[in-house]
Amino acid sequence: MSEKTYLVIDGSNLAHRAFQVASLEFKGVGVEVCRIGISSLRALLQQFTPSQVFVVWDYGRDSQRLTLYPSYKKADKEKSEEEKEKITEYFRQVAEFEKFIGMSGIAQFKVKGREADDIIYSLLAHKIVPEGEIIVVSADQDMLQLFSSFEQIKIYQPIKKIIITKTEAEEEIGIPISWWVKYRALAGDSSDNIPGIKGIGPKKAKKLVDYIRGAGERPQDKQSVSFLESESEKKDWERWQEIVRFILVPKDEILAGEIPAETNCRRMVDSVFAFCKERGFSWICNQFEEFIQPFILHCRQQKKEG
Repeated sequence: MSEKTYLVIDGSNLAHRAFQVASLEFKGVGVEVCRIGISSLRALLQQFTPSQVFVVWDYGRDSQRLTLYPSYKKADKEKSEEEKEKITEYFRQVAEFEKFIGMSGIAQFKVKGREADDIIYSLLAHKIVPEGEIIVVSADQDMLQLFSSFEQIKIYQPIKKIIITKTEAEEEIGIPISWWVKYRALAGDSSDNIPGIKGIGPKKAKKLVDYIRGAGERPQDKQSVSFLESESEKKDWERWQEIVRFILVPKDEILAGEIPAETNCRRMVDSVFAFCKERGFSWICNQFEEFIQPFILHCRQQKKEG
């Protein structure tokens, strides 16, 4: 008997990509997150035919990380009114997408002050996701950290449309996964406003990691030499350790989530059709039987296993 497949989807990553790639409206109201998000979700159900799906969301800034590093994920300057409006619109659309997922009988998890990768860690650590073939869906490089604790998982990268294992991830990044966080702390990450060490970019960080772990020659460029000498001076070296601790905030709490106890397939079909019709997704409504099929199959699978 083949093992069951479980999808753990980074909902925030999916929604953010949908919001960035297009601008879609119906009666003057933006619908791109729902329109593209629903299509992506349907495609994932068709591709993997999972026994269960978990969608996980970022929800505000992490209080523990902000204590360690107050500027985490904060803009360097005050946002303009236009930027604020765009952010507000994004979260309005995300709330709509969450509504659709809920009526589809798919489990959702969102915990205030926690990010998707932290929540996924907790779902895996506490066996909330059953044992089987576990596929994490995200284009976020943060997810590579998961391999350090859960070697058996796979990560599906939706932009590249490939599944990677721990071994393949290490081949891709060129360093052991156990050094991934230390590498990021050196190189920095502009998307999360993590500065890294001044003058050390990705290439220099890779050479430094190789040298520190005993797998490469000592780098001779000025910035790397200065960093290595700072171990005795307790300057940049301590800063590096501080950023590592910041990225590795403990993620061991048991999370309360929203797992549907039972999904009524007929009610789900009616609700989804009404939802799509109300938002002008004409192609979905015109081809509804074909569109809804993977959701019905997922619903029936849940009932069968329940």
